[in-house]
Amino acid sequence: MFTDKLNGKYMMVFAVSLSALLAVISDFRADENSGEQLEAIKVPGLYDRQTRALPEQNGLMIINVFASGCPSCEQELPVLAEVSGKWRVPVIGIAWKDEADRAVSLLEEFGNPFQWAGIDNTGEILSTWHVSGVPETLIIVDGRVVYSVRGPLNIRILQDMVGPVVLSYTSD
Repeated sequence: MFTDKLNGKYMMVFAVSLSALLAVISDFRADENSGEQLEAIKVPGLYDRQTRALPEQNGLMIINVFASGCPSCEQELPVLAEVSGKWRVPVIGIAWKDEADRAVSLLEEFGNPFQWAGIDNTGEILSTWHVSGVPETLIIVDGRVVYSVRGPLNIRILQDMVGPVVLSYTSD
């Protein structure tokens, strides 16, 4: 009976650990298009509809593609705020296949970590970059994708995978 309880506890710990590992693995997929020079696109602003050319051709930036109604997008907003504050890297958000009022409501409710936010209502603009879903995060240096994550960012991915890439481009 004691052995059954002990085995049950070990099985519970194993199951929780395996679930956590699978969550990290399933949340992260390196983009097969890493290294690709991105074609310049014009994205309308989420708040003012003034267009902005992306990606900027000089320097480091992070572009996060998100949508309202996406629970993973809601969860990663605080992680993106940490990226922006901790590494002082411009973080740009683009609402994908969304309505402006819904995307603005999402950012008002969960916090807006973006220095600038745009919108691609139909998904046609970002199709140029092979965006296929949300959330997706692109780390871009001089207009070239150096790393991307398809799926939600979490603290572990931020620290273990994204952080070293960003720091390698920001440290002298």
